[in-house]
Amino acid sequence: MPGTPGFGVAEHAVLIGIDGIMPSTLQDAISRGTTPNLAGLKDRGARSYDVRVTQPSSSLSSWASILTGAPPAWHGVHHAAQFGRPPAYPVRPAGYPEGVIWPTLFTAAREARPAITTAAYYSWPPLGGLLAGDLLNASVLRTCGSCDACKDVEPEMASEFARALKRERYGLSWMYFDVLDECAHRMGNRDEARYLPLIQQVDGLVGRITRALHAAKMARSTLIFVLSDHGREAPTGKRHGGFSTAEMAVPWILAGPGVRPGTQLAWPIASTDAAPTLLHALGIRPPVQMHGRVV
Repeated sequence: MPGTPGFGVAEHAVLIGIDGIMPSTLQDAISRGTTPNLAGLKDRGARSYDVRVTQPSSSLSSWASILTGAPPAWHGVHHAAQFGRPPAYPVRPAGYPEGVIWPTLFTAAREARPAITTAAYYSWPPLGGLLAGDLLNASVLRTCGSCDACKDVEPEMASEFARALKRERYGLSWMYFDVLDECAHRMGNRDEARYLPLIQQVDGLVGRITRALHAAKMARSTLIFVLSDHGREAPTGKRHGGFSTAEMAVPWILAGPGVRPGTQLAWPIASTDAAPTLLHALGIRPPVQMHGRVV
């Protein structure tokens, strides 16, 4: 809030969503030295390896909670089948008519700053149901839908985003990667020979984004926020959606203006805290619809 630490320290914010990566998986990759870009963000920023997602640990409800700062009981999103097919769990958003999309961080940003430039680049179609198109200057879907397809599609999408970022200098943008989740559903995440190269690929895509920020002379004024939506069940890592700690705990990395380098965030954090924290850094007061706190 105005007058509290960190308010308005950033001119731009980039939210990087990595679907389905576990804290232990990320920590192991960083310790091995195979993810230099994510390691660099961690070292010059703040991190937590025990952020808790909203229940259940399914992708669409979790991303809805991240983008809205509210739990499923409020925003009403529970399953991907709600968009495009009859809803699996038809819950009306709290205080809104049936069919209304709960306000997101893009809603709050546009209401506070009508001229702010916004973008969302994503590869999983149901996420489009969370985004009101009139709030985005660019809404880019590059569908992959399978492990092998995501390996090919998402590098092209990341390059497209990086070029647009340099050109448009987005005030608020979201880049979403699905490859780790899609591939883990098929192979699990225990086979290092096959899964570690995928993490390296995602790290390389994160590097494209950070290099684009430097090329656009935006690096010093941009908050980079890396997070995930859920973990994976043990022991195979193929599934999620339940209520185990392995499925409910995710990593966060924040780097940029106002963030103390090398900080380990030790207090309890929820995924609903992401949107209020990001808006706070941009100097935008989180709206009353956001349940989460500013970290």
